[in-house]
Amino acid sequence: MTVAQHKHVASLDGLRGLAALGIVIGHTCGLWGIGRQTHLYIAVPFFFTLSGYVIARSYEHRLSTGMSLKRFAAIRLIRLYPMLFMSLIISAIIGFSFIEVGMGLFFIPSLTAAALFPSNGPQWSLFMELLGNAVHAIIMPILTDAVLVTIIALAFVAALFTAHNNANFLIGWSAANFFGGVSIFALTYPIGILIFRLEKAGRLPEIKVPLLLIAGGYVLFSALPQTWTDPFRAYPDLLVSSIVLPLIVVFAIRATAPAWLARWCKVGGDLSYPVYIIHHPILVVLGVFVAKQGLAGIEKRIFALAVIFAICAGAYALLKLYDEPIRKMLSARLLHRKLTDQSL
Repeated sequence: MTVAQHKHVASLDGLRGLAALGIVIGHTCGLWGIGRQTHLYIAVPFFFTLSGYVIARSYEHRLSTGMSLKRFAAIRLIRLYPMLFMSLIISAIIGFSFIEVGMGLFFIPSLTAAALFPSNGPQWSLFMELLGNAVHAIIMPILTDAVLVTIIALAFVAALFTAHNNANFLIGWSAANFFGGVSIFALTYPIGILIFRLEKAGRLPEIKVPLLLIAGGYVLFSALPQTWTDPFRAYPDLLVSSIVLPLIVVFAIRATAPAWLARWCKVGGDLSYPVYIIHHPILVVLGVFVAKQGLAGIEKRIFALAVIFAICAGAYALLKLYDEPIRKMLSARLLHRKLTDQSL
């Protein structure tokens, strides 16, 4: 089976699920004031790198051999929009305004609110993903390896300015720091594309590292306290985003997982997007409940663990009972094909 034909890499599924869980934990701790601030937010540039790799792996050949931009856009929207729609329904139920939910529905960023997408803060990264996917598809005819490397080099220079002007890479989600997020995306997404092209050309190192060791390395970097890197501004985050995370992807591509672990990796991959896109509005409203109830100490931590588990369980139920059936129906009606593409 060729690289272009092989759509799924179990190890990447598992790491994507791990990163999504890290985001939920990070937002829970941050919104509820639990523990120290860490680097769990590096999941976002990791997602961008994974997305560049997976989209290139799944679609570059098809885009270069006749797939229309309209069909590509339809596939991506069918993949991502149903669960986003559900997250906005949740936001409306818990009290976000009609205007805020409507802006999220039509991907209209707010230039005045605290977040670009007030009804679901993490939607900014989905906004970047879809814009990046569109640009990727449009410039495919001229996106040679030389052009790709040039884009990465220019984006790295822009990311240097971002690193200098920010304490960390926990940015992109508001109008005030959105262009910093753009520079991070412009660096990490093309790196993912480059990793695929190097793999396709047989130029990736044949180094096999156990998947659990790779996952442990990712957890180690993401769990580092922010106080360790604060004196260096966001330069450590730039180093991790441009070197460490791509290496994790490279090693994960070569990693193999035993059957039992591969099954859990698939579950993690399936859950990564639903968990990521629905968790934030739930945490916001429950954070108000925590404050009103005066939960503190061990009580708050136990409640947080229960909420994280409930979000994962709820995301799985929505995936199986709502998201997958809806995407299957839309794919059959609009694309006239079976639902086989799970790329993110």
